[in-house]
Amino acid sequence: MAQIKVNISDIKKKDFVDAESALGFGRETKFELAPVNNQWLCNQTKQRYNAAYASPGEKAYYERENSVQQKFVKKIDEQTIVDFLKSIAVVEPKFSSAALNITPQTISHYADTSKFADKAKNNLSAKQIQIVLTEELKPEHIKEAIDSLQHDWWTDDYPYYSIHIILKNNDTVKIETNRQPGYMLPWRINKIESYDLNINKFFVAVMGSYKQSNKNRLEGGYLLSQIWDYCYRTFADNAIIRDNWQKLDPVFYNKLKANFKIKDLRDYTTDNGRQVEGILQPNVLPEKAVIKVWENFDSTRFLKKLILFTDSLKRYFKQSNFVFDYYKQFPATQIIFGWYQERSMKWFTPYAKLNLTNLLKPILVFP
Repeated sequence: MAQIKVNISDIKKKDFVDAESALGFGRETKFELAPVNNQWLCNQTKQRYNAAYASPGEKAYYERENSVQQKFVKKIDEQTIVDFLKSIAVVEPKFSSAALNITPQTISHYADTSKFADKAKNNLSAKQIQIVLTEELKPEHIKEAIDSLQHDWWTDDYPYYSIHIILKNNDTVKIETNRQPGYMLPWRINKIESYDLNINKFFVAVMGSYKQSNKNRLEGGYLLSQIWDYCYRTFADNAIIRDNWQKLDPVFYNKLKANFKIKDLRDYTTDNGRQVEGILQPNVLPEKAVIKVWENFDSTRFLKKLILFTDSLKRYFKQSNFVFDYYKQFPATQIIFGWYQERSMKWFTPYAKLNLTNLLKPILVFP
């Protein structure tokens, strides 16, 4: 495991950068931490805003704040620095969702403070509100959301944070990140990745207070709302849809459940009538095979066609067939069933496409 050992007595100063650019906006804030008369003093050394689309009042504020003059920020106690140096002495090479300490109780508190139930009661029944809360508070769902969000990214948002530890011999330890998600992990310590949140805590402890800083992002800012949205889209929404199916068409839904594990199921009203779309895992097929459904909906006819289709697949999976033999080696396979197939195809055609776990998987398209 990589180690970056620095003694506090060997440090000349620490330079910090908090910068961000987006569409029509940019900011760069620099400050330094250095020993002065046996005290560690933090001074801002640069503040630069560039806001093309700001209001006149905001532009006036930014122009007043723009400066390259040294400005005292705060004193930092020596123990805070020592603790920080300990955090980079042993690099944390892997992300741990548990380190964020986001529990079902944390999400429950978020639901209370955001007044979810009050806002949702006009669109959801009391039972459906409870369904949402149940899905949101499952520890495995929270963990999946956190892990997935760590890979999130978006356009027109370019943050950058750095701590450069300049030693008395002029060697430099560079600690940097330009990650967008909450907490901005991992940091790169001399290009070695570290997921230690103590680096975040140190940066927040040292930085001053100024408009449009990245402090909120370093502290995980909007992560709770993002976890809530992820769990809603991924788990709660489907659970509500299942509840609606159970009420609207219980005979069809129960027969469907008897033959398939329902991964996703929803319906739409279009110019062509009612359409049903979903992901189903047939009981008679290997677990790694799921069927992607998109078809005109007539409950009796639809179910009969789907079961016959599945029975045909069952025979192919059991028999030796060069196409199926090829796809059996993959960890998952989607099989398309529905009106949007290419009707002219008389053979099996492989495609690469994102599956439910957002990994590239093959798809079999049947004529």
